[in-house]
Amino acid sequence: MPRADRRRKFRVLPSLAVLAVVSLVAACAQQPIAPEQPRVEAPRPAEPAPQAPVAQEPARPDQTRVAMLVPLTGPAASAGQGLLNAGQMAVFDVAQEDFILQPYDTKGTAAGAREAASRAVAEGAQLILGPLFAESVRAIAPQAQAANVKIVSFSTDTTVSGNGIYVMGLLLTEQAQALVSFARTQGLERFAVLAPASDYGRAMATAFRDAAGQAGAQVTAVEYYSPGGPPDEAVKRLAQAGGFQALLVPERAQKLREVAAMLPFHGIRPEQTQVLGTLLWADDRDLGREPALVGAWYPAPSPQSRDYFTTRFREAYGTEPPAIASLGYDAAALAAVLASRSQDATPFDDGDLTNANGFMGVDGLFRLERGGLVDRTFAIMRVTPNGTELIAPAPDAFTPRVGS
Repeated sequence: MPRADRRRKFRVLPSLAVLAVVSLVAACAQQPIAPEQPRVEAPRPAEPAPQAPVAQEPARPDQTRVAMLVPLTGPAASAGQGLLNAGQMAVFDVAQEDFILQPYDTKGTAAGAREAASRAVAEGAQLILGPLFAESVRAIAPQAQAANVKIVSFSTDTTVSGNGIYVMGLLLTEQAQALVSFARTQGLERFAVLAPASDYGRAMATAFRDAAGQAGAQVTAVEYYSPGGPPDEAVKRLAQAGGFQALLVPERAQKLREVAAMLPFHGIRPEQTQVLGTLLWADDRDLGREPALVGAWYPAPSPQSRDYFTTRFREAYGTEPPAIASLGYDAAALAAVLASRSQDATPFDDGDLTNANGFMGVDGLFRLERGGLVDRTFAIMRVTPNGTELIAPAPDAFTPRVGS
């Protein structure tokens, strides 16, 4: 079936201004990911069964070629295959016949990424999607920049952005800003942080402190606990400090439940102190089983779109999408729409990629900034005894850029 016929089932919304907004299948959406912190990589998944090699299509001058650099072998292969599978879904949904998404295996290493980038550039790639890890992005930057090929990476390490390199990941700063902004509308202005003494915990605490300061609020106390040890002493110190109205706990899974259970034991009661979380909570269906978490807030992509994307991925590939898969869909859909709207041979210049109105993707509204960072909007969710509920929808438009 021609792609044009397939796409009739899906919507490509007109842009608020110049470009198209990528409408990803009736606003398909949220797949939470554990963020890769600045200079900190997320844990790499176990190695799956080897994938068959992907045949390379010969380049043709009438085609738009986009390279996807992901680990298809090695310890991170399951994440890479998920990104590629989601990207292929996007091509099926919105791409024109002359759009080619060509995968290249980075093997999850900087050396593998350099080799993949060399092949991609030699074979005519006009845009690179990926790599996944920050050291791989740094490794390919000189080659891509020399060839004037932009990079839209799946990293959330902000230190790799700029000079034609964009990061698509869900950044800590945006999560913190969304939380603080909503909390301020509810009259909260004094915050505390209880975080693991890890790179992620410290980075989230810093982002939250910065967001609070920008919003005219303050973080009055920050306490850390050993990621592998009991949180009791940190919780006790925090309770003794007091003076805060809301508490951020950037933790996940069983450790989150362990930390939360200690709060009321030491006098930090949820009916008196608003508990806050991060995107790490968004893939946890059982938060409400811990009484201390009922009523807590956390940021997330628009929830109504999550199930549709997950269902389609499961039907297509027979498995649940890995957490990061949504970035593969958004990046490939962005490239396909820009290619279809371009009137020249360079559809991926900075002006196109950084459209001020943004794009509606799997993870909600996003736009790339000229400095290379991504700007996103988030909904705010509340934990209930039986699940979660939406209490503040994600904004459906960005504020105008200064000077625009």
